[in-house]
Amino acid sequence: MLIARDLKSKNWEVYFFSSAAAIPDGAGAALTAYAVQNKNKKIAVMVDDVGSNPESHLFIDLLKGQLPNVLTVGAAVGQFYITCNFRKKLHTSDLVLREGDQDVLDLIAHWKTKEVASPEMVVHVSMFLLNYCGGHVYPVLAFMEYFFTHPEAKEFLADEKEFRRHFFSQTFVRSTIYRQVCSRCFDDGMAIEPNSAKTVSRVLSGREEDNDIGTLTRLGWWDSEKQDDI
Repeated sequence: MLIARDLKSKNWEVYFFSSAAAIPDGAGAALTAYAVQNKNKKIAVMVDDVGSNPESHLFIDLLKGQLPNVLTVGAAVGQFYITCNFRKKLHTSDLVLREGDQDVLDLIAHWKTKEVASPEMVVHVSMFLLNYCGGHVYPVLAFMEYFFTHPEAKEFLADEKEFRRHFFSQTFVRSTIYRQVCSRCFDDGMAIEPNSAKTVSRVLSGREEDNDIGTLTRLGWWDSEKQDDI
C-alpha cells in the first residue's frame, strides 16, 4: 500500500488486485491494450497473493510484453517460482537496512555534517534506531530526521543516557513523530490482519500456530532467511 501511495504521488496510475485469484479474465489483455494506447502514461499493476494463481494470464501478458510504461509488482508468501517471470525477486530481508551497509554509512556521514551532536552520538543514535526499527527504512529515516534536524530534539542528544531516557518516555510516545511512524507502519497491517498483535505475541512467546509465520511475512515483519522477526 505504501508503494502504491508513493507511485500515485508521482503521477502513476495504479491498479491493485488483492489476490491473483481475483484477477478477472481478460484483465491482462485489457491493461496491455490500454498501455499501448496511452504510452505517455506510467502504469503500475500491483498484485498481492501471487501464489493463489501464478498462472494468471495477467502475468503472461504484462511480464512478457514489451511495455516500457508498465510496472508490474507482485507479492507472495514463500517461494512461488512457477510460471511467473518477474525480472527481480526480493525477500523481505532484502528491503531492510543493516549495520555496515553503504547506505547506512552514507546516512551517518550525512548527519555528522549537520553538527547537531558529537560524531559519537550521531553513530550511537543511528545504530540504536537501526536496531530498534529492525532496519525498516521508513521508521529509521523518519526518526533520524527528527532527532538530527528538529531544534526541539537537540537537547536529547547530549549523551546516550539522556537520549534513551527521552526515547522511552511517555512524552516521546505521545509525540507527533512517534504517532506518525506507528500509524504508517502498523495501521494498514492491522486493517488487513486485525489479529496481527496476537499473532506477534504468539510467535515471540514460542506458541505460533500454523498460519502465523505466513501472516507476519505478508505484513513484512518476518525474515524468512533468519527465521526471526524483523
